[in-house]
Amino acid sequence: MCADATSCFPAWQIRRLKTEWLKDCTLYRGVTNEGDIVVTPVVIATDYHETQYLMDCITGSLYKDGKCKTSDHLKLVDFYEHPGLEKELLTVRTKALGG
Repeated sequence: MCADATSCFPAWQIRRLKTEWLKDCTLYRGVTNEGDIVVTPVVIATDYHETQYLMDCITGSLYKDGKCKTSDHLKLVDFYEHPGLEKELLTVRTKALGG
């Protein structure tokens, strides 16, 4: 269970599109057993129960009650507000698939 690529932070895009993605996001510092990530609360559009998950902004991995829905190993230990996460994401640079 993972978010689709269009829901994730567009690290490969131009700054305007990155900023647009960040516009309505609430960001948190996530602490996993593998290191720190940036997460945002999401609801899956087809879930009529509107279950809230935390999504890794870069990979799209979903977490519920500390459990990663795409890995038996990965755990979200904690998450908290942290200033400057928008700036941190804006500096992330990755290549698009096949790019």
